[in-house]
Amino acid sequence: MVGETARIHSFESFGALDGTGIRFVVFFQGCTMRCRSCLNPDTIEPEGGREYSVEEVMSKIRRVKPYILCSKRGGVTASGGECTVQADFIVKLFNECHKEGLTTAVDSCGFTSKEALDKLVPVTDLFMFSIKSFDNQHHKHITSHDNELILENIQYVDRELNKGELWLRYLVFKENLKETEVKALIAFAHKLTKLTRIELLPYSKLGEYKGKELDSDYFFTDHPSPSMDEINELKKRLAEEGFTVV
Repeated sequence: MVGETARIHSFESFGALDGTGIRFVVFFQGCTMRCRSCLNPDTIEPEGGREYSVEEVMSKIRRVKPYILCSKRGGVTASGGECTVQADFIVKLFNECHKEGLTTAVDSCGFTSKEALDKLVPVTDLFMFSIKSFDNQHHKHITSHDNELILENIQYVDRELNKGELWLRYLVFKENLKETEVKALIAFAHKLTKLTRIELLPYSKLGEYKGKELDSDYFFTDHPSPSMDEINELKKRLAEEGFTVV
């Protein structure tokens, strides 16, 4: 039956960076984009990982559940890859998580279908969407896709969420520090009524070695990373606009 199993790359038992509290993070296999900045390029191809049932995943979660519940709003995060590709499985998994008092979160690039989002909205407490760039040409250079569907989907989820919240995760390249980019981020964020947090993710080269091992030639090799002073200046700018920024 659809959604009875999913192809999963790996798990993280005590995640602290992918949602509220302590998180059990499920990294689903397969992605809809090929980001040149990807930290997990080994999750991109859909054939990787292995098949798991919902009960197999829940058995792993239950082993660490007491620790998760000790944290404020701890729970389970679906990440990837692009987890929404396997939305039917996540719905079943999240329903089980809610039965056991665990919050649920989706970490997505946003390049997905409205059908998948419609399935996930009722069972998801937190959506985290990554934005690579507001400049469409730069976005295509980074991801091989334009950003129109992503921005539409983020606004769509913002409208459809009833009790859940939304975070933006903004990838900071030197290019993204331009005034036009910063103004676009501010204008877009102000449109979102469920937005509670903006995370700034400085570009990192941590995924390069995996890309080389996979013999992939689309990863950045000399893209400059922003300085901490530049990151802090952007944080200050966003905080002045009234956003919670980390």
